[in-house]
Amino acid sequence: MDDGWVSEPSETAPEQLDPSGTLSRRALLAGLGVATVAGSGGTAWLLGARPGGQRQGKASAEPAWRSRRITLAQWQASRGDRYYIAHRGSGDVRPEHTIAAYDAAMGWGADAMEISTSSTSDGVLICMHDLTYDRTTTGSGEIHAQPSSVLERIGVRQPQLGPAWMRPPLPAVPRLQDVLQRYGARAVLCVEAKRDADYAAMIAMIEQHGLRESVIVKAFHTSNSIAAAQRSGYPVFAYLGATDTDAGTVGELANRLDRDRDYLVLPTTRRADGGALMNPDVVHSAVQTGVPVWVYPVHRRSEADYFFSLGVQGVIAASLGYAMSRVPRSTRDTWASGAIASGEMTRDPGLPSWQPQWAGASLTLAAAASQHFVTLGQFGPLAQAAASYQVEFDAKWDVVTSDGSDHLDLVFGHLDDQYYEDGLSAGNGYHAVIRANGSLELFSHRAGFAESSSIAPSASTPPAAAGQWMSFRLQVDPERITWNRTDGGAAGSVTATDSSFRGGYLHIGRVSAGQQSSVTFRNLRVR
Repeated sequence: MDDGWVSEPSETAPEQLDPSGTLSRRALLAGLGVATVAGSGGTAWLLGARPGGQRQGKASAEPAWRSRRITLAQWQASRGDRYYIAHRGSGDVRPEHTIAAYDAAMGWGADAMEISTSSTSDGVLICMHDLTYDRTTTGSGEIHAQPSSVLERIGVRQPQLGPAWMRPPLPAVPRLQDVLQRYGARAVLCVEAKRDADYAAMIAMIEQHGLRESVIVKAFHTSNSIAAAQRSGYPVFAYLGATDTDAGTVGELANRLDRDRDYLVLPTTRRADGGALMNPDVVHSAVQTGVPVWVYPVHRRSEADYFFSLGVQGVIAASLGYAMSRVPRSTRDTWASGAIASGEMTRDPGLPSWQPQWAGASLTLAAAASQHFVTLGQFGPLAQAAASYQVEFDAKWDVVTSDGSDHLDLVFGHLDDQYYEDGLSAGNGYHAVIRANGSLELFSHRAGFAESSSIAPSASTPPAAAGQWMSFRLQVDPERITWNRTDGGAAGSVTATDSSFRGGYLHIGRVSAGQQSSVTFRNLRVR
């Protein structure tokens, strides 16, 4: 890549954003900066310019969101009773809390975004969820213990998003000053000081930018910032954590909030590492307080539907374009890009432990001693799900374990994008199986039942050999399903006459008890 200015993505096509993050770094360097001085107990700010590169070459036309203006009052009047807020920008598909993530959310039509901030030892407010650099960047250690000069040496690094986001130059850690200037009054910003000591400096900067009418103060339920924001006349986004949410804490928090101005925000699960969605009784207890209820983070369309059905008004979505169906439906995989697609989700999209591995134009599922499935939400819902369609792909075992019954699956017919694993009993649909011993099989599965049902006699094909590509085609018609192996002399097929399920969501995965089992997919397409 040359050193010229990288143009911004269109607001209708944020997928065109350069994964290298060059725009993020250069946009920040070219933007206005600040000079800072440390203040007692917090951060004091002075206006000023910080050095940086200039634009080179010609920039493309600015996206429409750059010229719009919106206040909190306007958003409240137009948003309806079910609406979306961007989570960390677009943390499922862009490095969280970066210009790349925020730009993608704005391009997908975000009217509101949540922004987290912390301060360096020399008083610079930066945008980051954590109080340390370790999880999301190439740096390490506590943010507040290090000067802002560290930012020139580190970049945001999140391997679960794919290798395209791991190549230099990595996206920069943005300064709050730049973020407010770029997005302030163009979206409602829910801004949080991760350290209470930074609250005063954060508010001073918000007011310096004239954003009082388009900002909501975000704060954890134990933070002193809630009362401070209320005294200053700011609406509050007060949130509970995954491990401390129950009817009691919900009621206590609601009693401190103004139902006409503030928001009560719940986690989507009651476990820090994800798991089952929040119990409806807890959600109902929040809704019944009369304070508008939001939930975070929402990864899937089915999660948004679940919480909306319980009376939740605001969904804080980690892939806004996908959640709002603003991204085009795919017909073939994009694994050659090396970047996760919007709607392409592992069991927990935020955890690197579930990340796939990309190599060239292929995707590998190799989680140790576990099933490993990926929801292919970017294909769904299939426009032709109730009629006829084909799914084709190649696959290979990288390692063939001693258990010949290990299998890879193509899951189809699901009405929504709930995560699927063999035996999880989430949702109705089918799975087409190829076992390591070469057996082709077709099954149906039903919500609430761990055991699946065979819907066709199996067919024998040659056993898998490590590193050997196999080819497959699934044909779905209104009354019939045919599952084919099509590679060379290994051809075979099974057919079932069954029309029970014709939903439009797909999954791929691997079922194995082996520590080293690994399966790779390529050339997946829907016709």
